[in-house]
Amino acid sequence: MDARVLDSKSPEAVHHTPTLGIFGNPPLGCVKIEGRNIDVVELYRIMTGGGGSTRGPHRPSQVIYFYDYVVRASVADMEKEMKAEVDPVEKGLLKKEVIDFKWKGGRLAQLLGSDSTLSNMIYEAGIPYLEVKPNKKDSFVAISTARRKWSTTHVTINGIPVRRYDITVGRKAFPSREAFDIYDRIAMHIRNITAT
Repeated sequence: MDARVLDSKSPEAVHHTPTLGIFGNPPLGCVKIEGRNIDVVELYRIMTGGGGSTRGPHRPSQVIYFYDYVVRASVADMEKEMKAEVDPVEKGLLKKEVIDFKWKGGRLAQLLGSDSTLSNMIYEAGIPYLEVKPNKKDSFVAISTARRKWSTTHVTINGIPVRRYDITVGRKAFPSREAFDIYDRIAMHIRNITAT
């Protein structure tokens, strides 16, 4: 894959409108991808948890690293059409087991749901919790793992919980080639809708 690290001030990087709060943090880094449907991959880090009360045990803080796979596109008035999320179908009362999934959202979700190649790729990857988030203000669409599905008791890298002393860094912390191919195929559908 042809990729290079971008300076956050580069014209090729996404220039995020400053906001307040934890979700207003700029990315830690940005990588430009050449020859694929994804334009850039952004790396973020958030801290969660921590603290405790006089009545309960202290909960350790958690560092969560995650990636957004970004397609630069004018979303204009298509925000609702561009939203999509994997909705797992579960069975079992006490021990939930994911047995299937469907896409929910607008027009993009319908396209993703009708793509049998993408569905097979997602089944083989183990049905990850994915979401597509359009950003009209900054002209991009981000593909990532759904944040609300993350574990709250372990250190997590890109939505995958790991034991406190088994944190992997470097190449192993990055998504697999199969996962990247899923994001890239979703990006292809985003480009088809936005014609970029």
